[in-house]
Amino acid sequence: MKYFPPIDFGKALYVICRVMKPMTVVETGVAAGLSTSYMLYALEKNRRGELHSIDMPNYEAELIKKTPSYLPEPLSILPPKKNVGFLVPENLKHR
Repeated sequence: MKYFPPIDFGKALYVICRVMKPMTVVETGVAAGLSTSYMLYALEKNRRGELHSIDMPNYEAELIKKTPSYLPEPLSILPPKKNVGFLVPENLKHR
C-alpha cells in the first residue's frame, strides 16, 4: 500500500468533484493514479469536465538519491516497470 494515498482522500476528492461539478480540474502529482481515478469517475458521473494531470515519472526516486531526506522513502515512488497513472481505468481517460 505504500504507493497509494489513503482511500478517504480519494473519496473526498470524488465528493468535491460531484458537488462542485467543475469544468476543469488540474492535478499535480499523479503517482499511481488512485486519486486521479476518483476524480475522473466523478467527472464521468457528472457527464462534464476535464482533468489535466501533471507528474514527473519517478522524480522522487532520483531526487532522494541526490538529497538527504527526513523521510525513509517517498510515498509516490512507483513500483518497478509501472508508469505514472497505472491505476487509471482506460474507460475514464477520455476525460
